[in-house]
Amino acid sequence: MKTISKLLFYVAFMSLLFSCQKSDPFGEGLMGTNLKSASAGVIITVEPNGTDDTENILKAFSDAEVAGPGTTIQLIAGEYHTGAIEVYGFHGTVKGAGRDKTIMNIIPGIPVEDQLNNNQSSAWWRLIGGDITLSDMTFKTPDGSLVKDGFIDPIFGKDLYSFIIFNNYNDLYYHPGEFQKVKVARVDFYCGYDNPEDGGSWKSDHNSLLGVWVGLDYYWPAEGMDYPLTKGNFVIDDCYFEHFVDGVEGFSLGEDAKMAIQNCRLNKCSWPVFFTANYNSDITIKNNVFSNTDMVSDIGIWDHDFGYLFNTTILPLKPCRYTITGNIFNTTAAIPAIVANDYWVYLGPEERMPLQLIIENNVFNLAEGSSGVLLNNSQNAVVRNNRFTGSCTTGIAVDGFNDDNPEEVPYALNALLLGNNFSRLTSSVANVYLGEKSKECTVVGSKTDGLVIDNGVDNKVTGMTKGKPGLKLGPAIRDNFRLVRGKS
Repeated sequence: MKTISKLLFYVAFMSLLFSCQKSDPFGEGLMGTNLKSASAGVIITVEPNGTDDTENILKAFSDAEVAGPGTTIQLIAGEYHTGAIEVYGFHGTVKGAGRDKTIMNIIPGIPVEDQLNNNQSSAWWRLIGGDITLSDMTFKTPDGSLVKDGFIDPIFGKDLYSFIIFNNYNDLYYHPGEFQKVKVARVDFYCGYDNPEDGGSWKSDHNSLLGVWVGLDYYWPAEGMDYPLTKGNFVIDDCYFEHFVDGVEGFSLGEDAKMAIQNCRLNKCSWPVFFTANYNSDITIKNNVFSNTDMVSDIGIWDHDFGYLFNTTILPLKPCRYTITGNIFNTTAAIPAIVANDYWVYLGPEERMPLQLIIENNVFNLAEGSSGVLLNNSQNAVVRNNRFTGSCTTGIAVDGFNDDNPEEVPYALNALLLGNNFSRLTSSVANVYLGEKSKECTVVGSKTDGLVIDNGVDNKVTGMTKGKPGLKLGPAIRDNFRLVRGKS
């Protein structure tokens, strides 16, 4: 949508005002939507029509552009059905009547081939730029393929990439300097099932890989285009995600970006929360509940960009900070709850700064074969005041790895493990494992916190019982599930 000048807005608004009856100062809006006055702006009401609500919802966004910033699109209670929704530069709120009252259903047949021809990742809703609040509704899909018949993506097969994509720009709306604001609150996301063979090389039974994607909106970097890191403030609050590969992912956030996932519940996902390729940003994951994760890890924190940012200028300004606090991990499979992989420690330490990890005040309810926290190549990580219960392989493991050259593995340096409670944890290896490539790490606990195995260099262990060194976990447990979507 094009930006409307103040003069055009004034003319359009006054024409609408004086064309309505005096008894109803705003009357019926364009295309059947209803506009009413509100202290924060105009309210545009949309009712479900029982068949296809795509055009009515797109028209509401168009009316909101005329009405101006602060407009609310109010979706009353009911079942809505839409195909692809694509909106640019919206400044306002899209609000339902409640997560169990306003239900947004996908109409299968999303034109993925057209989206890819525009160099876009495939999505149900695409909200680019602007200042957006999306709240109080449910998004869900039926089982089976969601994409238009006859097209198979070389990577994702017949699967959709994401329910919703947010970014401050793309090829069609090239405003890379714009700062996007997003809040998604009290929204539930339910992903349908399909045949794993329909999922291309992913081979998953999810008909959409992601619930919410925040970051670059291109299928592969177009020649000659400059793609800066994402700018914006993104908050996912009090939402529910069920049966996705990734519930929420942040990718390509930069120094002008913050993101928070808070007060959410994530259930039956393969990788509920995943972040990678974020540099100089500030990211918070707090007060969430992770349950029934079935494949990879509850939280994955990486810094690998998979070659997608080869034409993006990235300055090593400050560490990308991740604060993971107040979460509950109900880990029922033989997977780690949190995995942090710091690739740039060996890929190019002069090009990127190490991740900054603060993991505190979480509860880990672990299952046999699982692990609590794996810190691979981490530098200066802080893991403190967490509680570990149940049975597992290790509560916390610190070590190094190098996928490109296993003979040159960097040290995981200066981790501080302080005040963690392992008194109700049974581990088959150790409650804390410091591998051969751990160095100058500090562990402080008590005798009730159980066993520490220290195979590293110049580590300090206070309070906890030290086991005999020499036991090895083998290669660091890492989630190598991620695939590159385009060229290598």
